Amino acid sequence: TSHDCRMVISILHISKSKILKSWRYQDCKITDAANEAKDNMKYLYTLEKFCEPLYRCDPVSMAESIPSLINAIRMIHGISRYYNTSERMTALFIKVTNQMVKACKSYITDDGVHRIWDKDRDEIISKIHDCTNLYHNYKTAFYKTKQKIEDTPGERPFEFSEMYIFGKFEAFCKRLKKIIDLLNTIGSFSPLQECCIEGIESSSAKFQHIYSAVKKKPYDVLDHRKLDFDHDYTEFLRQIGELQFNLQVFMNSCFDKKLSTIQALQLLERFEELQMKSLGIEDKYKQLLVQFGGEIENIKRLYQRNRDDPPIPRGQPPVAGKIMWARQLTRKIQEPMHKFAKQTSVMKTLEAKKVIRMYNRVAAVLMEFEILYHNAWVKSVAAVQNAVQVPVLIRHPEEKDQLLINFDPLIYQVIREGECMRKLDLPVPDAAGVICFNQA
Repeated sequence: TSHDCRMVISILHISKSKILKSWRYQDCKITDAANEAKDNMKYLYTLEKFCEPLYRCDPVSMAESIPSLINAIRMIHGISRYYNTSERMTALFIKVTNQMVKACKSYITDDGVHRIWDKDRDEIISKIHDCTNLYHNYKTAFYKTKQKIEDTPGERPFEFSEMYIFGKFEAFCKRLKKIIDLLNTIGSFSPLQECCIEGIESSSAKFQHIYSAVKKKPYDVLDHRKLDFDHDYTEFLRQIGELQFNLQVFMNSCFDKKLSTIQALQLLERFEELQMKSLGIEDKYKQLLVQFGGEIENIKRLYQRNRDDPPIPRGQPPVAGKIMWARQLTRKIQEPMHKFAKQTSVMKTLEAKKVIRMYNRVAAVLMEFEILYHNAWVKSVAAVQNAVQVPVLIRHPEEKDQLLINFDPLIYQVIREGECMRKLDLPVPDAAGVICFNQA
């Protein structure tokens, strides 16, 4: 009891015991430690409500409470008699940082229930961005508070080890950056699994092997202390680099075959669906545009050579056959141009402008050819209309008891031309329409 204690002290004092000096030293130390504990407890209890979001909130909500938490720590640093040393304040910040990192890991993995490979890729990347934003908000709030303290006369500055405070979180964010790169790379190569290009199966199988090897790693990829990840990440990039090179070689070999521009564009669109920038799709479009310019020139020469007597499809009347021939030439240049028109960046080049001018000239000539023959046919129908009004049967000029068929062959030709013109979506004059109607 305190009475017994005082009696013992009195006896030691009367006897002038040497141990009394040591006892008084220990008594002072215990008293100071008790006072320090009471002081620390008072301020740490004040800090408790500001630390609660670190344990019950996700990184998005947590970011809102960071400025208040750092201001509370600033208050302790400025007022507390015992807890305001650099070592203790640094240790307090480190505990805050550690809890933030722990909360981020829990947020990404749904409290450890799922691995990053088991969740939707976009969702995981979004959560990782939330965690990196928390880190940036944490540092921003710290530096703003530090600046305010420096601008306030008489207030003790924040002289803490920033490397110790932010080092763990920074290392964690560097790991997250690598994970995002890994996930984006996996996402960019995932379309290989559904690609139907003949011969690409080996590349798809290679990617599956690389991806499976990454998923089977036994360690926690979110633990930035696991250096095995850095080695495996480097190996992953090396294998992906080889795969990209092999895909580029495969794509180039596909275009080494003799393909028309439209066939090459259709094949290139299938490669474009893979959405791999490393394949150099835009450069390939530029190469095909040059090839297309040569095809337009060939179409121009073919037209000039055959325009007076074009090859007519079997079974087609003369005028409609000529128009069909012109339209066939038009389609050969029109379909590729429609596909090139979707590539806005390619169509802004000087080479593209040359091809466009060449295309417009040839297309205009072919359209003029079609209009010219259609108008000539329309005019010829009026002459045939008179032939329809004569009797179909007439008597033989010499043998009166015989009848002859008085049918002008041009009437049948007008009927055939009219039917074909309708199929070509060209206007048919009323006279030809009447003839076709009567024939029906």
